[in-house]
Amino acid sequence: MSLEMRLRLLQESGQISPEVAELTRWILKRVEERYDMTVTEENGAMFTTHLAVALERLRSGQAIDEMVSEGLAEVKAYPEEWAFVNEVVAGEAGRRLGARVPEAEVGYLTAHLITLVRPDGL
Repeated sequence: MSLEMRLRLLQESGQISPEVAELTRWILKRVEERYDMTVTEENGAMFTTHLAVALERLRSGQAIDEMVSEGLAEVKAYPEEWAFVNEVVAGEAGRRLGARVPEAEVGYLTAHLITLVRPDGL
């Protein structure tokens, strides 16, 4: 399966909207540009799925689970990835969705991003 197929399946099954699928593609492009890498099904399936589903929850106003303070401290120890998620997801994507991205969601997405761009990370 490709990431594009993953996004289509999420959309066709009603788990994400077309708007969220497109926004997810946009964010994946920003990841590739910032980290000089190609995001694939093999390395980015978890990040892509979590990102798409999280964006859909935000779009529809659903509550986001809290992240324990120890987990937040751990991901904040990666300031580049923390800043990227704040800038691109919480900033631009949040504005496009008309939603505020809670710190806990920034934390979870940062953890997935760290795993993607730093395989020896977390």
